[in-house]
Amino acid sequence: MAGRACCGAYLRALALAIATLLLAQLGAEARRLAGQDGEGAAESNTTSASPVSGRLQHPQANVAWTVSPFMIVGSSTGKSQFFWAPGRGALASGFEVWVGAGGVNGIAVTFTEGSFTEGSTAVIGTRVGSHSAISLAKGERITAMSLWDNGQPKPRWAFGAMRIVTDAGQTFEAGVPAGHRGEEYSLDVGSGLVVGVEGYHGDAVNAFGACFLKPVASAAMEVTGYPTLQGLSPAGGKEQAVLAYVTYSNYGDQPQHVRMSGSPTVTAKHWWEFDAPKVLGVDVAIRAGVPRVVESDGVPSNWTVTEAEDWSSQDAREDVERVYDLPLTVNPHSSVDAKATLAEIDLDIEFTARMAVTVDDGAIWGYHTTGHYVGLAYAVTVTLGDETSLKDGGEQEEAVEEVADDRAVDPPVEEDRRQPVKVADPAVWEWSSNGNVAGEIAVT
Repeated sequence: MAGRACCGAYLRALALAIATLLLAQLGAEARRLAGQDGEGAAESNTTSASPVSGRLQHPQANVAWTVSPFMIVGSSTGKSQFFWAPGRGALASGFEVWVGAGGVNGIAVTFTEGSFTEGSTAVIGTRVGSHSAISLAKGERITAMSLWDNGQPKPRWAFGAMRIVTDAGQTFEAGVPAGHRGEEYSLDVGSGLVVGVEGYHGDAVNAFGACFLKPVASAAMEVTGYPTLQGLSPAGGKEQAVLAYVTYSNYGDQPQHVRMSGSPTVTAKHWWEFDAPKVLGVDVAIRAGVPRVVESDGVPSNWTVTEAEDWSSQDAREDVERVYDLPLTVNPHSSVDAKATLAEIDLDIEFTARMAVTVDDGAIWGYHTTGHYVGLAYAVTVTLGDETSLKDGGEQEEAVEEVADDRAVDPPVEEDRRQPVKVADPAVWEWSSNGNVAGEIAVT
């Protein structure tokens, strides 16, 4: 009896030593994969038959904002591949599985961004056998995910099956029949968003696992540019209103200098269209500058982007003062008509931005993204008519004698664009209504 007890203790000690050695080898393999970082796929080859069922501390995905360690189920035999594109905000949007007589032959995972085996699709194993698939809509989350091994002893032990349940009511299950599966492993799905996958494979899938983003607490986006803005003409647009229509008359013998100026208030509109609010399930704070038209000598000539400021929502409005100020010279004994018009310019252009996603423990996932900006901008154009000779000043000349010869006259055209021009001083300005928003100003 004592001999059998001693033998049993020896065997248990030997088993413990072997298990310790296998775990050490697995840790070394994981550390080796740590050198394969960045966007895309990390690959390695191994001939080890070590089991990897359970939670694996994968160095590449072991970042503060992911569920870590994540679970990989099966055997670490064959080529190891790890797929993700965190710098581009890539999330899994679909899973495909091919099953043969001996087990799972292949798994393909499609991401929203990234360059993998076939475009944005990562393939582990081969596309051979009975095929099934699930597609995830924008904002659809995985609420439960289970993985099984195939229940076979080594060396045939491998990945067996997966089941995915989503908050949209989808259930997807693929792999070897339930009666031939080994142990079920339930994954910690965190936010329900898969940011990376790993697998071991030869001709078939030997192991598979998924890496999830932790639950999202908040998100913010900072717009970094509008790449196609300068390619648009600021002089286009639909005329909305005549701001002022004024005739400047000079009955004197010297050129006179006047100014066509005003500052109407208009309502600009801004809409930033991007996926993050729906995908992440939280409101996204926006910090952005917005496009504005720049006028030169009364003509829309260029675009600028304002200083960045915080916006409370994707759909924003603001009151903007559109100042115009054009100096004019009126020749002696002549008159000239000047008209200021306001035009609306509809914008639908791409924007680039940086995202910062804060998870429940305060860690931040940062990545680059793009979207569409839809806005309403305004341009002011000042146009001059042909110069007309004034051959007879008559009473008009007497009416402007009160104006000093060296006085530069500023016509008060700062009125609302929907209202007639208001004349500040009848003793100075000769005024007569001439339609919509019009009048005549005599200067000496």
